[in-house]
Amino acid sequence: RSMVSTLGFMIGMENIGLLDCLTYVAGVSGSTWTIALWIALGVSPTELRKNITTKFQQNLISRPNSKGAAELMSILKQKWTPGNRDLSLVDIYGAQLSAG
Repeated sequence: RSMVSTLGFMIGMENIGLLDCLTYVAGVSGSTWTIALWIALGVSPTELRKNITTKFQQNLISRPNSKGAAELMSILKQKWTPGNRDLSLVDIYGAQLSAG
């Protein structure tokens, strides 16, 4: 909910021309998911909404498929290497969210 709410706020700021006036952006909890994606992808909030919508529609959690499962395994293999066995449930959940 917080992720979607933050994205809606950012799209509203973009629509009225205030987003470009921001110097700093901060968030807590779920809002940081939106902020982190926005910064990492370097797209407008409107484009970010399209990206997130596509990911949710094709997500491994809600719509399992072989492509998503293969992407999930690839992400997990990068984290779990012979020298690094620190794989947690958070890693698996995060990989599921990002796999599409």
